[in-house]
Amino acid sequence: MRRYAGVTIFGMLLAVLIGVFLGISAWTFDFAEGASYMSSRPEACVNCHIMRDQFDAWQKMPHHANATCNDCHVPHDTIGKYLTKMAHGYRHSKAFTF
Repeated sequence: MRRYAGVTIFGMLLAVLIGVFLGISAWTFDFAEGASYMSSRPEACVNCHIMRDQFDAWQKMPHHANATCNDCHVPHDTIGKYLTKMAHGYRHSKAFTF
């Protein structure tokens, strides 16, 4: 295998592929507003259009001033909360992509 200044062609190709993968991943995360899903804001639930009916119904209920989606749909401990959010996010993104 050819070497250019101590770097193989395989190494350069691998670096480019990793860069492309990371770039596409970062763009997708930003486009899908991925960071908003880590919050407790109910508006994050309507980032995907399929939750609009549930969000509208929640806003009309009297408990909307005191309870958010996370209060009922995810565990209250920090680790459990984010593990659940990761699992649901993965499952939802896979379902909506495929």
